[in-house]
Order: sequence, then C-alpha cells, then structure tokens
Amino acid sequence: MTRQEDYQKAIYDGHIRRHGVFKGDQTASIVLRIVRPYLAGRCLDIGAGSGALVRAVQAKGYDATGIDLYCTSKEIIQGSITDIPLGPAAFNTVFCCDVIEHLSGDQLKNGLKEVGRVMKAGGHFVVTTPFEEDLRLNMVSCPECGHEFHRYGHLQSFNIHRITSLLTDHGLRVVFLKVYALGAMAKLPLGRYFNWLFRRLQFEFVGKSIVLVAQKPG
Repeated sequence: MTRQEDYQKAIYDGHIRRHGVFKGDQTASIVLRIVRPYLAGRCLDIGAGSGALVRAVQAKGYDATGIDLYCTSKEIIQGSITDIPLGPAAFNTVFCCDVIEHLSGDQLKNGLKEVGRVMKAGGHFVVTTPFEEDLRLNMVSCPECGHEFHRYGHLQSFNIHRITSLLTDHGLRVVFLKVYALGAMAKLPLGRYFNWLFRRLQFEFVGKSIVLVAQKPG
C-alpha cells in the first residue's frame, strides 16, 4: 500500500471516529434514486465504505460488488481505484462516490484507466464529488510539525467544465450531470424534495455535489 493510500485510510478512520457513520451511508439511497435509469447488469462500487450502496443495489435485484481500502463487510473486497482486483469488461455499471477528490493527479489518471478496463462497452460510470469546493476553507496544520493538509483528505476540486473534460479525455461520454445538495437532502426530513432550494443557498454548510453519469462507447 502506498503512503497516499495509508493517508486516505487514516482520513476515513478519523471520519468514522468523529461522526460514527460513513457519509455514503446517508446518501446511498438518494444517489441510487437519481441514477436508477442507468443501473444495469453487474455493478461495482469503488470506495464502497460500509457497503451501504452495494446493499441498496442488491436490494433492487442486481449483482453488486464493492472494493475499498478497508474490507468492512462481506460485500467488499480489498482494492483501490488504481488497482482494481477484478477482470476486464466485467461490469455494466461502476459507481465512484466521493472518491476522486481524494486522489492525486497520478492516481486520478490511473484510476480512470482502470475504470475503463473493468467496464463493459456501453456501460455507465456514476460519479459524485463536491461541486466547486474551495479547498482552502478546510486546510489545517499539524500542531507538531506544522504540515498543512485538508481535514477530509481532499486533493482535488471540480467544476462542471473540469470533470466533463476529464472524462471526455478518457474516452467517456457524459450523459447526465446535475448539482445536488446531497448532504442536506439526506439529513433533513423530506430533504430530497427541496434540492431546488438547497442549491440556491450560498452558505458553506450547504455543500453541493456533482452527480454525473458517463458512458463508455459501445
């Protein structure tokens, strides 16, 4: 395991200690509802966390597997986006929720190549990531060495143009893209019905996320 992956595991572990729940547990059902028209065949969740999304997909009657740096349930095998331990052209739908913002430039490039390798022709790649995040707002310093780092381990920030260009450069065609306030939609009663309002609130605590689906040419 690389030093960067060790760091990413430490960030994940710290998030669980502080909040007692993995973010993906809260948003899995909402993301699945949004992208349901693109769900098909055999599914893979990269960065599966606790496996909440994998189980939600399985509950819909689909074959689903997850990979993560941690193996937290029987649905998940150990692996990373840069080294997916599964065969080529094996999946119709590949999820990658709140992962790409944690990757270095090289990891992102190699990870997208791996996604293309394991996805079938005509398959769909589902991505969620923070929308236009200002990384400076969550930078903190180690009290011992003074090293600065992002409190959630984010290394990348994406807007619509950047993420669309990135996936296009890797041979994928964006077929769906919309901005949602996934956190607020998951936490508040009936929150999924008020995304139109959450998107317009310009407060830092109402974080916005890109939800995107890209297709591999058939």
